[in-house]
Amino acid sequence: MSKPKVLITAVDGHTGSSIAQHLITNSAVKNALGGICGLAESGECPHLKEKGINIKQADTSSPPEKMVETFKNADVVVLVPSAVPNKLKHASNILEACQLAEVKKVVLISTAGCDIASEDKYPRLHEFKKMESEAKQMKFNLVIFRANFYVENLLLYKAQMKEGKLPLPIDNGKLAPVFLKDVAEGVGILLQDHAKCKEYIGKVVTLTGAELMTGHQMAERLSSCLGKKLEFQNISSEEAKKILAGVKELDESEAQLLLEFYCMVKSGKAEFCDPYEFEKLTGHPPTPFEDFTKCHKIEC
Repeated sequence: MSKPKVLITAVDGHTGSSIAQHLITNSAVKNALGGICGLAESGECPHLKEKGINIKQADTSSPPEKMVETFKNADVVVLVPSAVPNKLKHASNILEACQLAEVKKVVLISTAGCDIASEDKYPRLHEFKKMESEAKQMKFNLVIFRANFYVENLLLYKAQMKEGKLPLPIDNGKLAPVFLKDVAEGVGILLQDHAKCKEYIGKVVTLTGAELMTGHQMAERLSSCLGKKLEFQNISSEEAKKILAGVKELDESEAQLLLEFYCMVKSGKAEFCDPYEFEKLTGHPPTPFEDFTKCHKIEC
């Protein structure tokens, strides 16, 4: 059996870049693959090129037929939706281009909660539900990963954490944050293990952290691992919007997605936590929340 060639989209973003780096640096995964390509709107990503990943440039807002050649040689496409305002349109174009190029398998990185998100109240979350529906109509083999709130999103509040605060508009709602590296590892397992991949075809897998936590509990855990006192602040959605607007590298559409998820957490609708799903896939539990500083060296 020939080794599959993999193409990862949106490698100029955090999720796509993390997945690409895991695939190229994990020797077991890398040796199981016939090649790794990354798709970027900018066509740059020097940090990935240096590691041997072939970077392709493509405007994913283009008609699907214009992108067929980009996907032609890929056996598996890891579709990470781009951080752009018209996210659904870009993803739809990629899905159709994959079908036209006769791609065999697609791993779609979706988001937890999209299946219960109404279009009127949670339009950005609902977009992922539409993506999933479109992907299910295609002819290729499909695996859907619904990633929960990334632990890395807390890095958006570095400035506030330096002041001893963790401001989130979630009241007493609970969530089970997942590390981005765990999602990348899950993708790697599927690509490395043919039997495992076959087992998951047609399934939706929700990847979460190990436990549900309130904002107060997250602040307490962060205080312990950072070595300084952090206090959770329950702020309004308007205050949260202002904080996120001040983060230069955050696209407005991604800020809107976060605000919708916070709203879901606050209402008690985001209490999905199933560490067994991750353990079943990888053979070990999700990364403990306490490993925050081990994974992300920050000055607070």
